[in-house]
Amino acid sequence: MAGRFLSVRALLVPGVPAALAVVALPLGVVLSCFDGRPYVGGGLITAGLIAGAAAVGAAVGDVAWCLLVGDRELSRPQEESVESGSG
Repeated sequence: MAGRFLSVRALLVPGVPAALAVVALPLGVVLSCFDGRPYVGGGLITAGLIAGAAAVGAAVGDVAWCLLVGDRELSRPQEESVESGSG
C-alpha cells in the first residue's frame, strides 16, 4: 500500500514545476512586449524555462523509476498468492 502511494506521489511531483512553467512563460512573453521594463519579462521567461527543464528531468526520472520498481511490485502479490496457496 505504501509503495503505491509513493509511486503516485512521485508521478505528481513534476506537475509543480510544470504548472509554474505554464504560468511564467506566457506571462513573461506578455510582459516582454511592453517597453517599460523588459527585464521583468525576460526574468519570467528564464524562470519558466528553468522550471520546464526541471519538470522534464523529474518526469523522465520518475518514469524510469516506475518502470524499474513497478515490475517488482507487480510480481509480489503473485508470489504471495502462490505461497499462501501451497501452505
